Amino acid sequence: GVSELGSRDGVIEGLKLLSTDQIVGKVYAEWWIKQVAVPSDDGLADHAELLLNVDARRFVGDIEIPILILAPTKSRMAPLNRQDSQRELQEGVNVSKLVRVDGADHEIYVDRAEECQKALLEFLSTLR
Repeated sequence: GVSELGSRDGVIEGLKLLSTDQIVGKVYAEWWIKQVAVPSDDGLADHAELLLNVDARRFVGDIEIPILILAPTKSRMAPLNRQDSQRELQEGVNVSKLVRVDGADHEIYVDRAEECQKALLEFLSTLR
């Protein structure tokens, strides 16, 4: 677990799990590691446990602001065959838009930054 690895090593393992280390340059990867490794080992372990154990779907109907869901199509964390949850989120929020982004893996904002930015700007333009 993260606690055994320590913050920095845990973050590096996460980077490998997401394949981010394969699609970003060394400078960006080092910056990302420094940013994410800021919390304590226990903080990262608690966050990982939260992500694994908390089901927030019951709160979706309470969302009152427009949301944009950028869904990576090749994510190992949220594979297409499990993306029904993204569709459920979209259907559960009054004003929402689901955009599927065909990136290398989960972190689409890294290798498909322009596509993500374009989707965000288009979404924001509909809110005026």
